Amino acid sequence: MGVGFLLMGLIRVKGVKPTPLTLSIPRSFPSLALTILGIIVILAGVSLIFKPEWVYPYLAGIAVVIVGLAILLGGLLGLRRVREEPSP
Repeated sequence: MGVGFLLMGLIRVKGVKPTPLTLSIPRSFPSLALTILGIIVILAGVSLIFKPEWVYPYLAGIAVVIVGLAILLGGLLGLRRVREEPSP
């Protein structure tokens, strides 16, 4: 910690200006996250179908698979839109 304070003093004496740190998330991140979420939901639905001891397995499984497919389709369509946009 002491070395850090000494370095801060030396940096101020030398007149070094820190550059601002910018963090940018890729534009395809939300679509990729939706795609992964869709795959997880589809797998959960398929596991519901193959576990008959769970409550309403087939109805719940089919509903979860449909929701997962909708999420996956939304994610994939978003990825396609991001790739088609021209970069400035």
